[in-house]
Amino acid sequence: MLSVSAQALDDKGTNPSGSSSAANVLVAAAHQVVYKAAVQVATTNSVIQSLPVTTTQLSVQDVSAATLSAVAQAVDIVGPLSSEVDVMMTASSLLSHQASIVSPVPGAVPMSGPLPAVPVEMMH
Repeated sequence: MLSVSAQALDDKGTNPSGSSSAANVLVAAAHQVVYKAAVQVATTNSVIQSLPVTTTQLSVQDVSAATLSAVAQAVDIVGPLSSEVDVMMTASSLLSHQASIVSPVPGAVPMSGPLPAVPVEMMH
């Protein structure tokens, strides 16, 4: 799924005038998913560290994991035979919905996902 999105983005970058509207929609939807996943990671890190979101550092690995999680949940919802655009739109909606559930620290940007599970060793 993500490789198809990456290919559409690559095709758009190398041949912007020849890209189809379906590819443009896929690129826009994928961009939204990655952006919302990054906001989720930044906000989660800022809540955990009690820091403003603007001072929180992001890792590519964390953003990738959040993106993959949203896409996997979307595939579970819409089914594996759905179009890439449907999956990405659903993933974007899931991240938006998750953002409305969690209240970030005052002054932070709205969170786009739930807090990660607390490791067992931290619960004791």
